Amino acid sequence: MTKLQYLLSLFLFFNLLACSEKRANTESADLQFDLERIDSLDLDILGAPVLASTNESKNVVFYDFPSQEILITDKAGEIQHRFSKQGDTRPIPTDS
Repeated sequence: MTKLQYLLSLFLFFNLLACSEKRANTESADLQFDLERIDSLDLDILGAPVLASTNESKNVVFYDFPSQEILITDKAGEIQHRFSKQGDTRPIPTDS
């Protein structure tokens, strides 16, 4: 087989593959993905609040140790009330 015949047979082979009937893909499925936030809140404070209590109906209570504040929020994370814990505690005595 000469080089020209070999190239011609390759060309013919690829031409037949390209012109063959396309097969239908029967396994195609319409996939839909949604991102859903289930158990997180975005609080509008600068600090490190710790979850103190939650109420099944509407409120979540946080305590922020650095600022010593109690935060009451709704389930969406909107701050409803802020209370400072500094006023009703005794100062820690220091050794002088």
